[in-house]
Amino acid sequence: MKKCIYCTTEIPNESVIDFCHPCGISVWGEKMFKAIIENMESAQEEGHLYQGSVTDSEQKPKEQPQLEAPTPQESQPPQTEPQLQPSPQEHFQPIPSQSQEIIDNSQDPEQSATLSPEMEITDDNPDSKL
Repeated sequence: MKKCIYCTTEIPNESVIDFCHPCGISVWGEKMFKAIIENMESAQEEGHLYQGSVTDSEQKPKEQPQLEAPTPQESQPPQTEPQLQPSPQEHFQPIPSQSQEIIDNSQDPEQSATLSPEMEITDDNPDSKL
């Protein structure tokens, strides 16, 4: 005898299912439980049903050859030449012609006070124009 997979009820070894009638109905519902029984019995009659435990096997798994871990020297990436990084002074040096133009533009009061029509600030609610 085998036991129900949901409870401890004993089930005949010839049964096509691994659960008892009450558990089958409570888990699957009566209509589905009957369909499962019919399909399993049909598969058994046609020889398409394997009966036996899939966990209890006489075959032992094939032994895999043991792999050796690489030595620390083998696992290190190949050495490459170090890449030179620019010094902070080199990296942030502005181009002299551009820096003077930026300074000149920022000191022009007329240019900073004048807005183009697209840039005008209005008190209108932007959501109200939608």
